Amino acid sequence: MAVIRQKIALNDIRFFAHHGFYPEEQKTGNEFFVNIAVEFIAAPNFNDELAETINYERLYEIASLNMKTSKMTCILLPCLVSLKRLY
Repeated sequence: MAVIRQKIALNDIRFFAHHGFYPEEQKTGNEFFVNIAVEFIAAPNFNDELAETINYERLYEIASLNMKTSKMTCILLPCLVSLKRLY
């Protein structure tokens, strides 16, 4: 049986957040554009049921929560760590 690779991508999601290295950036905030791409190998009995795939709405929720609640100087790492919560 052939391997089925699935990919979900969210591109240019816009957030306003208070991230940055310098205190002024953290105080005034900036606009950020986030791109997320997730690829996975589907189960052998793959179907179109949402429970059998990665929910792009959940990906957006994770990114949004991280952008709203974290005060990041390194933008990438918290999102990568949060994606582990999907499993």
